[in-house]
Amino acid sequence: MDESISIEYAQLVVRDSDGTLVTYLETSRIREIDSKRIDESINSDSTKIINSEEVKAYGILQERIIFETEPILYPTESQRGVTILGIIKSGIGLIGATFMNDGYFHLEDDKITVIWTALKPLK
Repeated sequence: MDESISIEYAQLVVRDSDGTLVTYLETSRIREIDSKRIDESINSDSTKIINSEEVKAYGILQERIIFETEPILYPTESQRGVTILGIIKSGIGLIGATFMNDGYFHLEDDKITVIWTALKPLK
């Protein structure tokens, strides 16, 4: 049995400086890159845990964790077509998971939030 954490769902929300919804994206097509970094992201000070509960998923008891982060952003002049979950260490973004999307534009004052749903096997 794989003992690592996995991401099962993600929602991206962009709001303008007035709080008006600009963009909403959701997907279950997550590209897992590094479960250790995903776990570190969940436990970082910049992450807000929305809900945590025990569930039976895929035949085993797991903890479902719903948490909110700001995505790692790299400078771009165009739309964003990938959303990144990770941690920043020494000014470098270390990727935990990503999801591709159709792309979205945003302004500097916009607030970008990603709500991730993760499953972590209970020991």
